[in-house]
Amino acid sequence: MKQVILTLFVLIFITVFTICIDAQQVNTLYFIENVPIRQSLNPAFQPFTPYFISLPVIGFTQFSVGNNSLTFKDLVPNYTGQSFNNLQSNANVYHLYSLVKPTGVARADFQINILSFGFRHKEDYWSVSLSEKLNGMGSAPKDAFRFLLYGTNLATTGLYDFSSLQTDVTAYTEAAFGFSRKMNNKLTVGARLKFLYGNANVSNSNSSITLTAKNQKWTYQELGTVNISAPTDIQISKRYDAISISSPKHSSDWLKPAGLGTGLDFGVSYKLNDHISLSAALIDLGFIRWTQHVQNLTYKKTVTFTSSALGYNNTNITNLQDFYSKMSASGILSDSLKKLIQNPSTITRSKNNYNTATTAKLNLGFEYSILDNKLGFGLLSYSQFFKGIVFEKLTGSVNARPTPWFNVSLSYSAFNARMGSIGAGIGLKTGILHWLLAADYIPFRTVTMSLSNFGTSYPNLKIPVPYNSQSFNLAFGMNLVLDSFFPQSRFNKRNGLYRESKSDDCHCGFN
Repeated sequence: MKQVILTLFVLIFITVFTICIDAQQVNTLYFIENVPIRQSLNPAFQPFTPYFISLPVIGFTQFSVGNNSLTFKDLVPNYTGQSFNNLQSNANVYHLYSLVKPTGVARADFQINILSFGFRHKEDYWSVSLSEKLNGMGSAPKDAFRFLLYGTNLATTGLYDFSSLQTDVTAYTEAAFGFSRKMNNKLTVGARLKFLYGNANVSNSNSSITLTAKNQKWTYQELGTVNISAPTDIQISKRYDAISISSPKHSSDWLKPAGLGTGLDFGVSYKLNDHISLSAALIDLGFIRWTQHVQNLTYKKTVTFTSSALGYNNTNITNLQDFYSKMSASGILSDSLKKLIQNPSTITRSKNNYNTATTAKLNLGFEYSILDNKLGFGLLSYSQFFKGIVFEKLTGSVNARPTPWFNVSLSYSAFNARMGSIGAGIGLKTGILHWLLAADYIPFRTVTMSLSNFGTSYPNLKIPVPYNSQSFNLAFGMNLVLDSFFPQSRFNKRNGLYRESKSDDCHCGFN
């Protein structure tokens, strides 16, 4: 049991707050103008090419890993480059605790293109896309760190509120229909209507989880709900102490929607003068109504017990090595948690339909361009909203556009008042193929974390972890750009408008 508890703590420190998942968007793409798919960041953006087709998988794929509080460097400040096996380090626990946000958030987002295309008609641009998305998040309160690092020896620290512990995992297919119009030489507006086809969802929220932990007495209370909608058969025991998952009876069940919903994107782009461009977009504003294979579980537990062994005193702990040594040498905390685990929750079951919201995002962009728009200096403010939690990121970039067929961007991001790392992106056209590759946080230094000392089933497994960044993300794709099929328009780079041209005077898109 002690090994299980120690492994749990390792996962909390490392997995949740060091290599966990961040927001889906790759900000470096925002100012790479020749990337057709960047309209997903702002529906007002119009691709250079009159027509584009994005093929399945290779057309566009993106993912991201990170969190909103800690880097591995915070946990292991004097890493020497060898494999990292445990939490023994001289990281100051007081400094570590000060870095944790009131609610620590980890997100898991993955997007893969199924098929998309877009085309221009005079000053309008139309687009259609079909993509698969997987979004996951988990959050933990700062009191979880206060409990672990400071213990229960002081009366002033005896009350712990874990109510913000919550998770949400959603898989859905998104069909989007976008429209953008250039109103004049300065203003462009756009919108995208989305139909959401929910595949599966597991989400929970807590009305209250509290622990009153004094030296001689612990009182633990919890009240929360779990909602499940998925084609798989998930069975949870009456006392919430066992879970079984079985595949659906028919393979076709995977194709049936567990829920349906809608979403909207809005965007605007405004060219103030020859040098300054402003833009704003609110994207992924929507919800899914889950109606199939629904389970609602309301769990409740109250446990009170006393023991002279309950005093978990961390007064003398100043660094993580002290913490790990005490955890390894003493069974006080693990024995107490064992008592909580051995008193399972009582569950009330129902099958009521429920709603979940998609993760809304706000992009605010500014760019100052020189040399006839061949060089720009951009600033993008990104905010993400989910279940009352706001994740913020600020990205500055230098954007070079020497020719329409080659754009490159170098970026630097700061998020949640902490500095990030260097990012880069490139948009390159070769013939009818357009290539894109972008990342916001390039890990110039990584940690090789071995799981051999964590009591796992995979002792030889080693995981590379960014050392001084909270996040890592990547976007890549290859699109067909059809410039010469329909020679009815020409792009004027100076004022950003397409105009009618004669058939013998065609200079379309990227040509």
